[in-house]
Amino acid sequence: MVPKPISLNDTLGAAFIGDILAACLYGLTTLQTFIYFGRCRKDSTVMKGLVTLLWALDTLHLLLISHTVYSYTISNFGNIPALLKPTWSVLAQVLVTGVSDGIIRALYCYRIWIVSGKNWLVCAAIAIASLITLGSSLAYTIVGLRSDTYIDLEKFSWLLYFSLAWTFLSDLLIAVTMCILLSKRRYGNFRKVDHTIRVLILYSINTGALTTLCTLMALIAYAASPHTFIYIGFYFLLPKLLLNSVLGTLNARKTLREQMSGGVVSIPLPDMSGSAEASADRTSEGGRFHEIRRSASAVLDRGKVGIPAGTDCIVIGPASRGIDA
Repeated sequence: MVPKPISLNDTLGAAFIGDILAACLYGLTTLQTFIYFGRCRKDSTVMKGLVTLLWALDTLHLLLISHTVYSYTISNFGNIPALLKPTWSVLAQVLVTGVSDGIIRALYCYRIWIVSGKNWLVCAAIAIASLITLGSSLAYTIVGLRSDTYIDLEKFSWLLYFSLAWTFLSDLLIAVTMCILLSKRRYGNFRKVDHTIRVLILYSINTGALTTLCTLMALIAYAASPHTFIYIGFYFLLPKLLLNSVLGTLNARKTLREQMSGGVVSIPLPDMSGSAEASADRTSEGGRFHEIRRSASAVLDRGKVGIPAGTDCIVIGPASRGIDA
């Protein structure tokens, strides 16, 4: 297949725009990393180490894509045929993206493991999808390093489709799973809890929407124009969008906790009189009553709040700082 004449607008232009946007997102990543270490000082050493590692990988990613653009625009200025040869840096950034995204998806998988009550089936599906994405990124990098031109690399275009498709599926699966699990934890009687859960659901939707949309655009761009760098421009943005989403979620925890504990929460308690009528009322309320009762008990246990006999409700206000949102 004979490629179309090379156009600088959809090759160098697309890569340059992608590099500029990635640099802007890197600035946001650096800011969010700085905020994280200021706000989340009580996090474990492992979590802080992972955040540091992710920021370092993001820095390396920016250096690699900037080297790619510099190589094509400066080192090979006026050398149009050089655009047909993939640089080592543009292939290395694929591997760095795979490693960075794999760590982030592992963090989301751990969160889902906790929220789902250690549901191994859901976590196994996400882990398998993430590992396939990482493996395909590694395979594409190895194949690319053995190819002399992008035309030779097109023989393995199925591998790029495979990688992008599994990237799309992994991010979509994480977002949908988080939304479903969080929606099941909503309680009509606890407004502050419901508000916090709605915020977390919005974070999950935004995370999935941004990354899946960018992945889909890269997939469409490669299918429509495989001889251009338009898909590369979208691919440059993927790791930075995913990292910014997880940093935004981590940094929002303190604000959400303050919203949860800043006001007064009234928790209704069941009638302990033991009468047949009260027992019938409790039975008619079904599982919803018992679910709220268990949640109230969990809050009380964690807050170490005593319950006087005959009390109809308790009030937890700002003084109950022992309660973790």
